[in-house]
Parts: sequence; C-alpha cells; structure tokens
Amino acid sequence: MTRALTDVVEDVVDRSTLETYAACPYQGWAIERGRVETASIHTEIGTEAHRILSDAIAARFDDGASADELQAMMHAAARQSRPDIQPEVIRALGGSPRMIAGLLTHRHGQERHQHDIMRFDGGDGDRAGQLAWEPRLDRPLVTGAVDLLLSTESQAELDLLDWKTGRTWFSAGVVANSFQFCLYSVLIFASYPACEVVNVRILMTRFSSMSPAVRFTRSRLSDYTARVLSALDIYVAHRDSALPPAWPHEEKCKICPACTACPWVRGEVRDFADDPAAGLQQLVSLEAATKKLRSTARGWWRTHGEIRSADLDIRFGVQGPAPKRRAPVPSLYHVQAEDPDTDTDTDQGNHTTCDTP
Repeated sequence: MTRALTDVVEDVVDRSTLETYAACPYQGWAIERGRVETASIHTEIGTEAHRILSDAIAARFDDGASADELQAMMHAAARQSRPDIQPEVIRALGGSPRMIAGLLTHRHGQERHQHDIMRFDGGDGDRAGQLAWEPRLDRPLVTGAVDLLLSTESQAELDLLDWKTGRTWFSAGVVANSFQFCLYSVLIFASYPACEVVNVRILMTRFSSMSPAVRFTRSRLSDYTARVLSALDIYVAHRDSALPPAWPHEEKCKICPACTACPWVRGEVRDFADDPAAGLQQLVSLEAATKKLRSTARGWWRTHGEIRSADLDIRFGVQGPAPKRRAPVPSLYHVQAEDPDTDTDTDQGNHTTCDTP
C-alpha cells in the first residue's frame, strides 16, 4: 500500500532515522530528540556538493542542457560555493562533473533523452526524489530520497544512482548489504509495479569512480521487506522510551555523535569478573567516548593553549620541547609537585584555565 506524500500523514519516518535506530536505538533516539550535535563541516560539504549535482540534473531535465554545458555549470557552481568550504567542495566533486554529464546525456554510446530522468533529489511532483511506502496502517509511513533514478530500454529495469562525497570506498558487496539501498528498492518496487530489477551504482565523486552495478530484484522483495519491517519494529518500540538501550559495537561507536552521552559510558563501571560480555561492551563505548573527548580537547588546545586544573597535577598539552620535524600532538601529562619555596606563578582556585601559547 502506498500513499502520496501530499496526503496528510502524521506518523512518518525517513530512511536515515530508521537506519540509525536499527543500528542503535539510543543513538537514533538521541539524534531525533536533538540531544546531540550532528552538524559538521563534512555534512555541509556533502550537502553543498549534492545541491550542485541536483541543479545540474534539473538543467538537463528542464532545459535539455548538453554534456559540455552541464560540466561547465557544475565546475562554476563548485567555485562559487560558500568561501569557507569552497576548496573542499571542489575536491569532493573531483572529476565527477564529467562522469555525471555523460550519464545524463548518453547511454551505451547513444544520446539519452532528458525524460529518461524519472526522479531526482530536488525534482518536483512526479519527478521528486522523495518516495514513500506504507507497510501497514498501524505503522509509520516510510520515506526515502533517491539522488537519481533513470529509465532503461525496459520498464522492467530501472537504474538508481547515488552520490557519495566522502572518503569511503563502496564495493559491490557493501552496496548489496546496505540497508539504504535495500529500503530504496522496496520504495521503488512499491511505486513502480512494472519494475522487476533495480540496478544500483554508487558514484564516489571524490575518487571519480563508479561502483559495479548491484541488482536488487523483485523476486527477493520479501527479504528486503522483512529487513525494513524489522527496523521499523525497533523504531516503534524505542522512539517513545525514556531511555532506550544502546548496542555498542566498535565500528558504530567510533562514528556515533552520541557516544559521550551513551548509557554504557554514564553508567557504573562493569566488573569483568561478573559479566565479561557487558564489560567488553562498556569498554568499546568508553574508548569511543574517550577518543571524541580527546579530539575536543585538542581542538580547544589549538585555539587556547594548554589546559590546566588548579587542583590536579595533570595537564593537557605538550610536555617538554616540541618535536622539530612534525607538529606536536597534545595529550595528558603528569606535572611534578612544585617546590613551595620556588617563586612561580600558579593558578589559584578550583577552576580550569587556559594559557595562550
């Protein structure tokens, strides 16, 4: 069952939220409630790069822009990006404008009609990238936004292109196991009954490289649907919790924006003798939180200098002379007790101060 996004629907969950809850209910809950900061310079760079690519697709669909015009348009837009992120936006796009211009204008050596563009991020009406699927009336409407959906020679096959502007490499195996594209295939099959195959490719813009095509088939739709419904059950079960559970995992925790507020970090220290598995989970969470706190402290040090605490003999900064051949790396270090007879300038009071270098 599928409802149009123009219908009045109160209970809606997007792909990103659903995927985050499925990975760790606490992380999804903390992000959705605004308890952690998720904005970053990397997110802003990716958003700007996606906007440039969306504008180029619109120019091809609306005006029939040529490959050369599209390429020039994308390069110019990258140069005109916000000044503080412009250099990185240019690097993030890499040589992808040439590849995308070719994708939009040609297929198998033949000129592609502009109306082969079925949906894209930033499109309007029936061409909008946003798709929706309603599994049951007692479950939220699930939505997701595709970057580019193209028709092929057959109604039975559609090509789905997705842009990745980061430094992660996407192999065919990664794409095949991705929750994102599992969900997108469910959305596409629900919206296009004649479609039997969705060919998914990732354009890693920074590397100017395309992943091999991975086929998501309607014959496996029950598997895809079961995976999405399982994620949906987790979301419904924990979205209204006072404190949902956290599921520590080394790969997930080290990129989690909520790691420093995780219940495993804020709870009592586990005794490995009593519960080794729980102790290991807490260790994973604590190491991720420590790494994030250390990164924050280094950022503070770069701006303000050494961090001192008047009531501790521990400081954060660079102990001894700085290395000559590489930049100094600040860290915690122990300070020897000072001779009370020595005339030195010491901090007074129970507070933390920073000395400007």
